[in-house]
Amino acid sequence: MQPRLLLAVVFACVLSACQVVSFQPGESWRGVAFPLEVCNDAKLEEAGKHLASGESLAFSATWVCVTEPPPDEPSKSQNTVPLTQRAAQLTPQQIEDRKAEERAAFLSEAERKLRTVAEGPFLNPNMKARPSLGIALAGGGSKAGAFGIGVLAGLADSDLLDSADYISSVSGGSYSAYFYYTHRILPLVRKGPRDDKVTTKQLFWDCVQRPAADLMPKELYAALGSRGACDNESLLPTPVAGKTFEKNHYQAFLRCQQDVFNPGECTTDKRLGDPFKAIAPLTLVGNIALTPVHWVSNILFDWGFNVSQAAHTYRRGIGMAYGTTLTDAAALGNDGGKKLVPCEPTAGGYALDCNRGTFLVGPKGLDYQELRLGLLKTRGTERPLPFWIINATGPRYRSAFGWIAPSIDDTSNQDMFEMTAASHGSARWGYIPAPMSLHRMDVLDSVAASAAFADSSQLAITSRGKKAAVGIGLKVINFDWGTDITNYNVSPFRSGLHKALPLPLYWTDSGIDRTIGPASKIPAMEDRQHTAYIKLIDGGNAENLGLFALMKRRVKTIVVADSASDKNGTFQDLCAFRHRLQFTPKTFPKHLYLPGLKDFGAHCDDLLEGVERGYPIREWKANFPILVGCMRVEKPKDPSEPCHRLGDDDTRLLVVKPAIHLANFVREQTEDTGAAMTRWRVKDCLLPEGTRRSSGTPVLNCETAQFILASWDEEKAGCQTFPQHGTATMTVNSSPALFSAYRELGRQYLVQAKDMLSGLMREEPGAIRLFEKTAEAQGSEQQAMNDRFLADGRTPRPLGCKANDKGPWRQTAAGKAS
Repeated sequence: MQPRLLLAVVFACVLSACQVVSFQPGESWRGVAFPLEVCNDAKLEEAGKHLASGESLAFSATWVCVTEPPPDEPSKSQNTVPLTQRAAQLTPQQIEDRKAEERAAFLSEAERKLRTVAEGPFLNPNMKARPSLGIALAGGGSKAGAFGIGVLAGLADSDLLDSADYISSVSGGSYSAYFYYTHRILPLVRKGPRDDKVTTKQLFWDCVQRPAADLMPKELYAALGSRGACDNESLLPTPVAGKTFEKNHYQAFLRCQQDVFNPGECTTDKRLGDPFKAIAPLTLVGNIALTPVHWVSNILFDWGFNVSQAAHTYRRGIGMAYGTTLTDAAALGNDGGKKLVPCEPTAGGYALDCNRGTFLVGPKGLDYQELRLGLLKTRGTERPLPFWIINATGPRYRSAFGWIAPSIDDTSNQDMFEMTAASHGSARWGYIPAPMSLHRMDVLDSVAASAAFADSSQLAITSRGKKAAVGIGLKVINFDWGTDITNYNVSPFRSGLHKALPLPLYWTDSGIDRTIGPASKIPAMEDRQHTAYIKLIDGGNAENLGLFALMKRRVKTIVVADSASDKNGTFQDLCAFRHRLQFTPKTFPKHLYLPGLKDFGAHCDDLLEGVERGYPIREWKANFPILVGCMRVEKPKDPSEPCHRLGDDDTRLLVVKPAIHLANFVREQTEDTGAAMTRWRVKDCLLPEGTRRSSGTPVLNCETAQFILASWDEEKAGCQTFPQHGTATMTVNSSPALFSAYRELGRQYLVQAKDMLSGLMREEPGAIRLFEKTAEAQGSEQQAMNDRFLADGRTPRPLGCKANDKGPWRQTAAGKAS
């Protein structure tokens, strides 16, 4: 081996070894012993006092406890029957018994009592009996992060974001929420030259990318300049005489940091599609170099130490992009290109909340003490910040047995692991009235766990063969991104024994609890006792929308940013959520209706059975692009009006999907300059914040419209990739332009819903009637659209794009040729 190469490998090993992560502090650090005692009224009362205080938390056994298992926890014999086989293997009575058991596990009385005590001090004191507005930021990697930022921006533009009661985030949606909370809370609790008067609107203000002058009409070019345009792929607004623009350093910095696998590198490069630039060489070398260490610590033994350099880089990338504050936009310059983030003071300004070493840059993540105190400080203001729920997955198995076990149909909330400023846990492992700092995790660690989509314990793949192949592959190459915390239901002796035993003996240590431990006396404890660690992985493995957490809190109106990749319009995540509703308690919704998706129930039933068909999401409605829907406890009396006259326990939904009417865009917003196809240009577009240029057919915003033309693939025509990029593809290799296109699409859609949403929050009769009329209109539009497709089985919808959607489609759509 060449000396330089050997030196590089050794150096990468040293750097990577310094980043070995373990969230297993001992009792002396925690201040409380495991296993935790079961919560009682006295402990919960004491917990409420500690959580509501303005002092740092000192954990002790007087108030740190865990909820008892539900009395009727589902039996494993039923819970492991694959969904597609249940009808054949279980009798109707067994199915009903299963539903009853899952209802009991859905929201136990112990969990309800703990949540009331722990979350109460952080909620808006003026909150109604049912919270008015919740925001669900779904998973989907960097795509969900960008679209989620747009949804939050649209709500901020409409003065609705700070008025929400809850934000529930999953995976990439947690990126967006992390940006909002860090930049709203850190000025209140962390020292530094910050703008403590920054408003939520200012966090999301940005200039608009403007192409060359000959690629759009003069009037539109001037309008963008007057609003604040970024020319030549720059990050800052182009100066205009007599104009003073809002500072855009929050969004400019976020745009240039989108390559989360190259943290600390501010770039305007168009990187998407270049796999050789996706991950920094140092990360790959470090990951490979530490693989033998991983084999010893996580295969030969099971110590729960994460030595994956890729996982650490991923966490740092999220933290740098979404949690670092740039105090002066001038530090970015206006010359494009690539530069390192100035974490140290420089002549032009510097970034806060990060440290730059000789080779690596690292964020100073928001910790739970800061999150807790920040929420408490805003509680007494006119607009208390929404309460944040970070959703991960805590699967039952974290070993090779999980690869070969039948896929669990988790129709309750057993695997959904919630992390908040006041509590954490799941129905499977129990809930604790304390933040994740009990495990020495900060908020960024929780966000990274919520977004850990690459892990051998994943549940998204249900085929045993594929699941085993993926599990073995990720394990062997040191690509486990999940986080292991000590199981708070087992003793230190059990944990120590587990670490001491080599493969395969450490798989058997739970036998102690099944024979002489708590699980031998209380069968419901077996799930909690069978492993020494709880692994936290991507929340999308349990419920990818973040809806469940808001439904349990009985939120009346929910905005759902459904941003996961869905190129064929199957709405898989909503269908999975619809299925779960069948197992909720009597007073919770059981029926999901989306009038704009015809025969949605039949479609989901087909999807559940493996028959895939899709809705035409490339012909998305433009006049009101948000799907309105509802969740009902009882079926409606009039099936033709499923979302009319909702009851007190029913819920309204506004589903925001990254989808567009592509043919309408080409027809209404582009024109041929007479040159080559690459010289087509935008002739009309929407300015940010909903500012109109012209009346008539609703049009796409300028940022998104320009990106579509700039990235147009003539061979794909009506099957363009945007806005359905793959989760993994966009996460490992995003770009500022792609981020802005998704952000502005989400922003535009929420601004269009401003009047309806603000009225629904106040329960105004006019807004409720508008909601019902919109549902009715979307149902009629869907029927008309459906009639244009050939019937195919139970659902007359084709899957994906038309096979003949090639080059001529564009001219035809634009009225240029037949």
